[in-house]
Amino acid sequence: LEKNLERIEFLTQAYETTQEAQLILSSRIFHDRIHSPVVPWILYSLGEQALKAEDITRAAPLLSGAIAISSLPVAPEMLLTTAKAQYSNLDIEAGGAAATQLKPLLANPDLNDELRRQISILPQRANLCETALSINDQDNFDLQLEKGNALILLDRPDLAEPLFHRLN
Repeated sequence: LEKNLERIEFLTQAYETTQEAQLILSSRIFHDRIHSPVVPWILYSLGEQALKAEDITRAAPLLSGAIAISSLPVAPEMLLTTAKAQYSNLDIEAGGAAATQLKPLLANPDLNDELRRQISILPQRANLCETALSINDQDNFDLQLEKGNALILLDRPDLAEPLFHRLN
């Protein structure tokens, strides 16, 4: 048991060190070669990793930056991930901007069905974001509960949990 715990601790430290090294190397590439075509993909990769680590406040600006500095057409998957992350970060304007870029793709008959479905449900995420932003602490219990549910559906349990504790 002790050896297993030591291995787990070693792997945890190695993972954290790898993340730090990747961030440092990416920062250097971004600083030295800001106009390189790989920079948007590096930012996107870092944003995806932050999403996997459930750090939406870090992921959203990385994903948004990847799209903003890209001089090439942006992949629909990148726009979709960015839109979802922005809505989860409660940034309705940035989410809407990414979603707007995706809407013309719905007219393409060759669009992947899953991608079409995910693009089609982005307005629901926008509505959830609007709900979470429009309800404040002075509103009644039912509205507060609606806000908590919206936060859960936006993958923000970190914001919903304190709200539900307060309501309890």
